[in-house]
Amino acid sequence: MSKLIDTNYEDGLMLSGYQKKLNTMKKKFFVLYRDTAQEGARLEYFDSMRKFKSGTAPKRVVKLENCFNINRRLDTKHDYVIALATKDGGLGIVLETEAEMLKWLQALLSLQRSITNKADIFIPKFEHVWQVVVQKKCLAEERKIIGNYHVCLTPKSVTFIRIGSGNSSSGSIRSTDIHIPLNTIRRCGESHCLFYMEVGRQCIIGPGELWMDTEDPLVAQSMHKMISRYCSILLIVVLI
Repeated sequence: MSKLIDTNYEDGLMLSGYQKKLNTMKKKFFVLYRDTAQEGARLEYFDSMRKFKSGTAPKRVVKLENCFNINRRLDTKHDYVIALATKDGGLGIVLETEAEMLKWLQALLSLQRSITNKADIFIPKFEHVWQVVVQKKCLAEERKIIGNYHVCLTPKSVTFIRIGSGNSSSGSIRSTDIHIPLNTIRRCGESHCLFYMEVGRQCIIGPGELWMDTEDPLVAQSMHKMISRYCSILLIVVLI
């Protein structure tokens, strides 16, 4: 459970408590800080509350200014999951109750809005974000869309945002911020943890197929379902 802290504290501590990491399902002690004169808003986690109180360095720090998407994930077997997406990767937090999830999610989104308003920057609103590994084959190899990516869905497009280094292990450049309009997607599908998408000649990267591995069959199913649904909705709007 988490505890809401007086936000007038000089260190900016706003919210803290034990939650589980999505990828390991191990309990960690999470601490959320608002923006202060010394440091920006951030989310940290520790192995335990004792290590946090003793001044031990956190296991990980996620600066909210680097998060391009914060939302609830619905494509896992767990009911209450918050996902934070950055260009360095992602972080999933599993909470015990809906009330607990909403408390953390609202606090995170409030801090993110404060950052964007202060810096006068625009963050695109992605309806869904999935983390995948794009296979080195077909169109992906030709266009250098290889390795770890966030696949981000809006009502009009799918965007591939590179995770990590701009160079592959072989030294070749990896593309990022690839915007694929939904009306250029010919078909898509999934099989177990695999998701594929075929795009046509009007696509900015040309015609061909993109194949990608997901962490769980539920993720591949979610990608297929939501991308297909958004493509269908867009087609109906165009016909009207």
